[in-house]
Amino acid sequence: MLCCAAPLVPIDAVRLGGRVCSIEENVEAATVYVKKGNDNLRAAIATQKKTRKCYCIMLCIGIVCVCLLVAGLGAGLTGKFKSF
Repeated sequence: MLCCAAPLVPIDAVRLGGRVCSIEENVEAATVYVKKGNDNLRAAIATQKKTRKCYCIMLCIGIVCVCLLVAGLGAGLTGKFKSF
């Protein structure tokens, strides 16, 4: 009988134990990356909405400016405005 007997664990199980730990670490790291990716995606969607809103406002202002320009040129060509 051995006085300092080590537990009887097959060598393959010892080798696989390291791989299991490595797989668990990779899964945990992947979870962190997915959470960060989701946060970045939410931020990108919010930025896209703000940008789209700004484009719509600029488009409306541009349309109003063009309408005023066309109305002014039309009035100027018909002679409704008299020069002093």
